[in-house]
Amino acid sequence: MNNFKSLRFSYLLAIALLTILFSCGTDEMVTTPNVDDPILEDDPVVFPEPSVVLTTSIHGHIIDVDEQPIEGAEVTCLSCATQMIMTTDSDGNFLFQDVDNKGNSAYISIEYPDMFQAFRRLGVLKDRFNYTEVKLKEKHSIGELDASTGGTLEHESEATVTFTDNSIVDTSGRPYTGAFEVYVDWINPEANDLNQNMVGDLSGIDENGEVQALSTYGMLTVELLDAQGNELNLIEGEEAVLKFPVPQSMLADAPATIPLWSYDEEHGYWVEEGEAKLVGAFYEGSVGHFSTWNVDTKGPAINVSGQVLLRSAGQEITLAYYHIFVCGETIGQRGGCLCEDGTYLFYNFPANEPFLIKVLDYYGELVHTESFNGFSEDEELSPIVINGGPDLELRRISGNAVNCDFDAVSNGLVNLELDSKTFTFPIVNGEFDRTVSICNDSEATMTLYDTDNLTYSDEIVFSSLGTDFTFGDVLICNDIDNYIQYSVDGQQELFSVDFSNQIFIEPVTNAAGQLESYYLFYDDFDANILQLYMDLGLNVTINQIIYVDDMQITVADDTLALVSWALNPEPIKIVMTEVDHTNKFYTGYFHGKVADFSGNEYEVSGSFRKTI
Repeated sequence: MNNFKSLRFSYLLAIALLTILFSCGTDEMVTTPNVDDPILEDDPVVFPEPSVVLTTSIHGHIIDVDEQPIEGAEVTCLSCATQMIMTTDSDGNFLFQDVDNKGNSAYISIEYPDMFQAFRRLGVLKDRFNYTEVKLKEKHSIGELDASTGGTLEHESEATVTFTDNSIVDTSGRPYTGAFEVYVDWINPEANDLNQNMVGDLSGIDENGEVQALSTYGMLTVELLDAQGNELNLIEGEEAVLKFPVPQSMLADAPATIPLWSYDEEHGYWVEEGEAKLVGAFYEGSVGHFSTWNVDTKGPAINVSGQVLLRSAGQEITLAYYHIFVCGETIGQRGGCLCEDGTYLFYNFPANEPFLIKVLDYYGELVHTESFNGFSEDEELSPIVINGGPDLELRRISGNAVNCDFDAVSNGLVNLELDSKTFTFPIVNGEFDRTVSICNDSEATMTLYDTDNLTYSDEIVFSSLGTDFTFGDVLICNDIDNYIQYSVDGQQELFSVDFSNQIFIEPVTNAAGQLESYYLFYDDFDANILQLYMDLGLNVTINQIIYVDDMQITVADDTLALVSWALNPEPIKIVMTEVDHTNKFYTGYFHGKVADFSGNEYEVSGSFRKTI
């Protein structure tokens, strides 16, 4: 079986623009003005600008509210230097591997039809597989209103939204007078899956421009749509009233007034905008626009980092992807997942707050708790060592990886599926070695990939029952059927077998300050067409289509060219190198130059292979 489809990974160049809450590492951050992208026109927000570049990997799992994986969700690396989009595989997984990440946090968005768009900021450590899980929720209308009369609608959580009459505007800035639907999602601050549901993280910019650690009393996402599905918002100067339900257990500590925060989707920060008042069991506040809103207390931010180890039968190993949470009276519960080596970072964590650390295994079972006093400065905790129970066993998975010439594989990946979990770890200089914990006697499957030669091994199936597994030399010699691989300026390589992916080459801003995208992607419209497509913004496109008809290859035009378009300094040429009518596939390569709106030129080259 070709198991490569279940991986669908990409090598992407990434930049993390801002800061986050949970991660696996620490770095200094500096603050510089950003006057080109104000959030509030009257008082531009100053966002922190990262000052370091890390090489790391971002690995994640996208699920629905029933914990089922979502295949085909679009994951956008908003913090990448070269903005990229990829889709999740059949298991809901995605992987950006070996990316250059600016700063110690990455920022991604996730989209899927008929679901609320999700945003996640996660911390990253150098040379780690930084893991996150995101839960998508279906959009449900809480009712319809007429813009000319306004009104109040209530969510099942008892959260409400109240509109005044004639307060709605369309995306063109014109007053809207028709009917509109209101879609609301309430994020419960006490939910056990808050880390999966949370918008972004709990990092905020307060009214004084300071980075703050937030403690949430609940979030509300509100979307307004007309009958055609077009987004609507509030007219400038108009306000709507939001009521946030406060869980009963949090009421005793709830302050009489609390800051209101809106989520800036471009930069990935909560921005303080006004305040809400406690009225009975609700926080009530007025807002001047719609996105996601949050009621949070704020305080100084620090970093808390460490590592979790597992001891079993006298042996200690690192724990990959276990869940880790911190809890406290004023900070609630927040957290994420351990990196593949058991390391973690709570970024922008509240200072001077006593807290409890909880560690949960893959099945959600609590395996460790430990209390700590608050810290006034960044703190690296001593390793947390968990003693394995009688039902917990360790399995060491190791071996050598060789290519078709039986030479050591220089660069590659191991994809191990065990106990309903997918473990991804690297092949380095022909060797792989990872110890994992198991709770059940179950079947495991493993596939190895040579990312230099674009090959994969046969799928290896074995039982987790028994001792450690040493596989000797594993041959990685099966050609991958479909792939596209390219580099920008000879070093930013990307590889994928998903022919529906869209890969952005260069995000740019034009002279008017509007974001324009400059991207290359490939698409498989049907079994007989491979299209390489470039969009230069401003509704100008150029295309290269390769038609496959009766096993004959016809290239519609051997160059990607637009004669009068100055941003295409060297037409991208596509060359077919092989057409195999017997085995039904073709291969080729492309090369050329592109440029952004600032005139910066980039050499783009790559190759592809596609079955017919």
